[in-house]
This record gives sequence, C-alpha cells and structure tokens, in this order.
Amino acid sequence: MFWESEQTYLDLHATRGNFSVDHYAANVITTTIGGGLSMAAALFVATSYIKLDDVRAGGTTAEKILLYIIMADFLSAFSSVLGVWFPSSKAGCKAEGFFIIFSTTASFFWTSCLVIHLFLITINKVGVRYLMASFHVVSWGLPLILAFVALGAGALGRAPWFPSKSKAKYISLTTGGWCWIKNFQDKGTTIAWTLMTSKVWELASYLLITVLCWLIFCLLRFRVRYRMS
Repeated sequence: MFWESEQTYLDLHATRGNFSVDHYAANVITTTIGGGLSMAAALFVATSYIKLDDVRAGGTTAEKILLYIIMADFLSAFSSVLGVWFPSSKAGCKAEGFFIIFSTTASFFWTSCLVIHLFLITINKVGVRYLMASFHVVSWGLPLILAFVALGAGALGRAPWFPSKSKAKYISLTTGGWCWIKNFQDKGTTIAWTLMTSKVWELASYLLITVLCWLIFCLLRFRVRYRMS
C-alpha cells in the first residue's frame, strides 16, 4: 500500500525495506549534480541566444524551437532537484508532479516540432514559420491541459512502489522516487494515468522522430545519388 502522508522521502522508502541513508544521499547527490548541470547548460544556451544580436533580431526557426526545448528541460530539471531537497511537503510534491508532467511533455512536443521543421525544409526547402503559432498551442497548451487534468483529478503525489517478484521487495514507478502520479490502490488505474499524462506522448514522439529522421536520410541519400548519376 502506498502511503500518502507527510513522511519524508527517506522515511517513506526506508519503510519499504529496500532503502537506506546511503541510497537517499546518493539519490540527492546524483539528482542535484545532474539537474544542476542541465540547468546550467540551459541557462548558458538561453543567455547566448539573448546576447547575440543577430539571433535575437530574427534567428532561424530551428534556433527558436531549440530554445523552447531548453526552457522545458530547465523546468524539468529544476522540479526534480527541488523535489529531492524538499521531500516532505505535500503541496510541493504536487507542484513537482505538475511541472514534471508539463515540462517533460512540452519537451517531447517541441522536439517533434523541430524534426517536423527539418523534414519540411528537406522536402520543400521552406521553413515552417507559418506553423509556429500552432506549434506553440500544441507544445505548451496540451501539456498544460494534461497537468491541470492530473492536478484536478487528484492524481499527483509520490510515485508508487509496486511489489516485485525479484529479490527487491518493491519497484518504484520512477527511477529517482520523485513525485509524479500517485498510487490509486489499483495498478491498472495508476499505469493508465502515467500513460495518459506522459508515456503515450513520449512513445508517439519517439515514433514520429524516428520515422521522419529515416525519411530525411532516405531523401537526402536519393538526392546525392541522383546528382552523382
């Protein structure tokens, strides 16, 4: 059974029987270092974008989309770091889950938009500036709706631990044990929420990116062979 309480992250996982002070410290350190590096890189790229007058004045569509991806990734890293340093706040846990759903889904959507942009340039040699408004609506709007739906339905909380048949007593829904989708006391319902708020869109993005990259490769290869023939 998942405990929706004010226990600290350490107390919660220690109760599960396969967590320790060392594990918790390692989780805090690795999450902080990884998240900190991600945030530092995002700030560097964003600052470079703002400082460069020629980019700021116009810039390419790909550069702008890349900036939006970085913004989403920064928010995701910040939420994860905040979660491991302040694990006992119930409101903070829900906020972390909200922003993780929003930021990660937005990152996948903007990455898909970048590949769509590159594909259209490859086939038409024309950018997709006219599609940027639609990209903004989908890549920011839909993740925001998903996050608010999860929040309104009370689906956010500490990630559940499911019983395992292996030597470990439980398996966490998330690798770092951060706040995301809570345990609904029904494994099917819990997994359905994780799919709806993140994993379905993630897998769809992977599929779209793979297909479009393969088409770009084939088209460029065909053009090179045609020019050489």
